[in-house]
Amino acid sequence: MVRDLPNVPLEERRQDERYQRLMAATRHAARNGYDSVSMRELAHETRMSMTTIYQYCASKDHLIAEAHLEVMERISARLVTPPSGGPTARARVLNHIHEITDAWQQHEGLMRTLQRALYSLDPAVREVRTSLRARHLAIMDNAIGSDEVLNRAAVIDMVGHIIDSVTFRWVSGTLDTDEARRVLEQAVETLIPG
Repeated sequence: MVRDLPNVPLEERRQDERYQRLMAATRHAARNGYDSVSMRELAHETRMSMTTIYQYCASKDHLIAEAHLEVMERISARLVTPPSGGPTARARVLNHIHEITDAWQQHEGLMRTLQRALYSLDPAVREVRTSLRARHLAIMDNAIGSDEVLNRAAVIDMVGHIIDSVTFRWVSGTLDTDEARRVLEQAVETLIPG
């Protein structure tokens, strides 16, 4: 059951030792898959009541998404640096696509758990998804760098939508990682000049 969240900003919640403990326990449980994240077990492990847990996060999906937000923010901060990974915008964007699909292969259980939570219809997850999308668009913009790309903002937005679509298909099992990589590569090669 989704409960109203307190109007406490994320940065303030992150300073709370109980919140930190809950996020660490959630990240640990998520390594073993979505079904391994049990609100009751987290309550027991963190010595918190279910009521307290629901004060921090509105649902299991919100909890998983927010627990990984800080990690993804650190990764995206590293990626929003001077462009690297190739001499052209296309090569750099393809490098980013490969980083995504490599993570899917190397950390499949965790990535499926995280993506399943992020693509939840839970309204509480929307804020996390919006924050991650903005960061991802910044990474794509940085990867293109100073190269001339016709309709740059539209291309970045379109590549982002294609990544979302392919990710959803990967999470749902209709594409394996190799197929997903091929679709993403084809999209980048079509939209960004070589």
